[in-house]
Amino acid sequence: MQQPQDQYFAGIVTAISETSITITRTVLGKSTVRTFLITPETVTQGGKPKVKSKVTVKWVAGDDGDQAVKIILRVAIPPPKKQ
Repeated sequence: MQQPQDQYFAGIVTAISETSITITRTVLGKSTVRTFLITPETVTQGGKPKVKSKVTVKWVAGDDGDQAVKIILRVAIPPPKKQ
């Protein structure tokens, strides 16, 4: 059997629960909404995601739906301070 290939989806968290996370991405005015399953194996990096935070989800297609393998929180980098 072929190993499932990792895929990535980046966007803004619109809903999160213990078992799933919903991400919305807008490209060229077209919104795409995806929901991923969160399992005990799901790794979160950079902190706990909250609604309206930017994330990248590494996911694989599973039998019960798309499963999040890793959730990477994208923190806004503050602009450099003028001296």
